[in-house]
Amino acid sequence: MTCLFFAKSPTTHGFGVFSTTAFLRGTVIEEYRVFPFSAPDYVMKDALSDHRLAWSQYEDAMASGYACLYNHSDDPNVALEYEKEQVLIRVRALRDITCGEELFKRYACAPWWRP
Repeated sequence: MTCLFFAKSPTTHGFGVFSTTAFLRGTVIEEYRVFPFSAPDYVMKDALSDHRLAWSQYEDAMASGYACLYNHSDDPNVALEYEKEQVLIRVRALRDITCGEELFKRYACAPWWRP
């Protein structure tokens, strides 16, 4: 499989995910397994705690792909599609994306840097 994106550290957001090729609107960019766990069971604050995803009302999840590194935008260029029965997440382009462009998703919760 050809690498279609990579993670790097931009100057303003910390790590981010960037395309290494162009994607057309509707293209599935990434599909990966997730590992759900009971949210109340995970209370430790560590390097992974900022990268978990909301999976259900009572569960969070860790992902096996890059989706935990996508930064937030109010105008995202990718969407995460949750496939609960298959226990996976699919990342799909919401619009055409150019080579070298950072991939942004909309966070499920309010971004912590906003009042």
